[in-house]
Amino acid sequence: MNDLAMINQPHKWPYFPFLPMKRWLQSMNVPEVGVIWSSSPTKVTFISLLDLPKTAKEFESLLGKVYTSSEEMLTDGWVVD
Repeated sequence: MNDLAMINQPHKWPYFPFLPMKRWLQSMNVPEVGVIWSSSPTKVTFISLLDLPKTAKEFESLLGKVYTSSEEMLTDGWVVD
């Protein structure tokens, strides 16, 4: 399944309601990691699945990048991890 299809089918996410994402930046030796949340699938929140906060309010306050579409997010280098 390609990344766009996976993003668009949250019921198939292995860690629902979260989907881990990553992207490689030229200046980094390790990938940048984040997750998307089923209630906000065009925002990549900069956090690892292992570090998720306990409440939705805490999660919503975390830094991230909002895209206009899933396609834009993928074009910016993010892929399903």
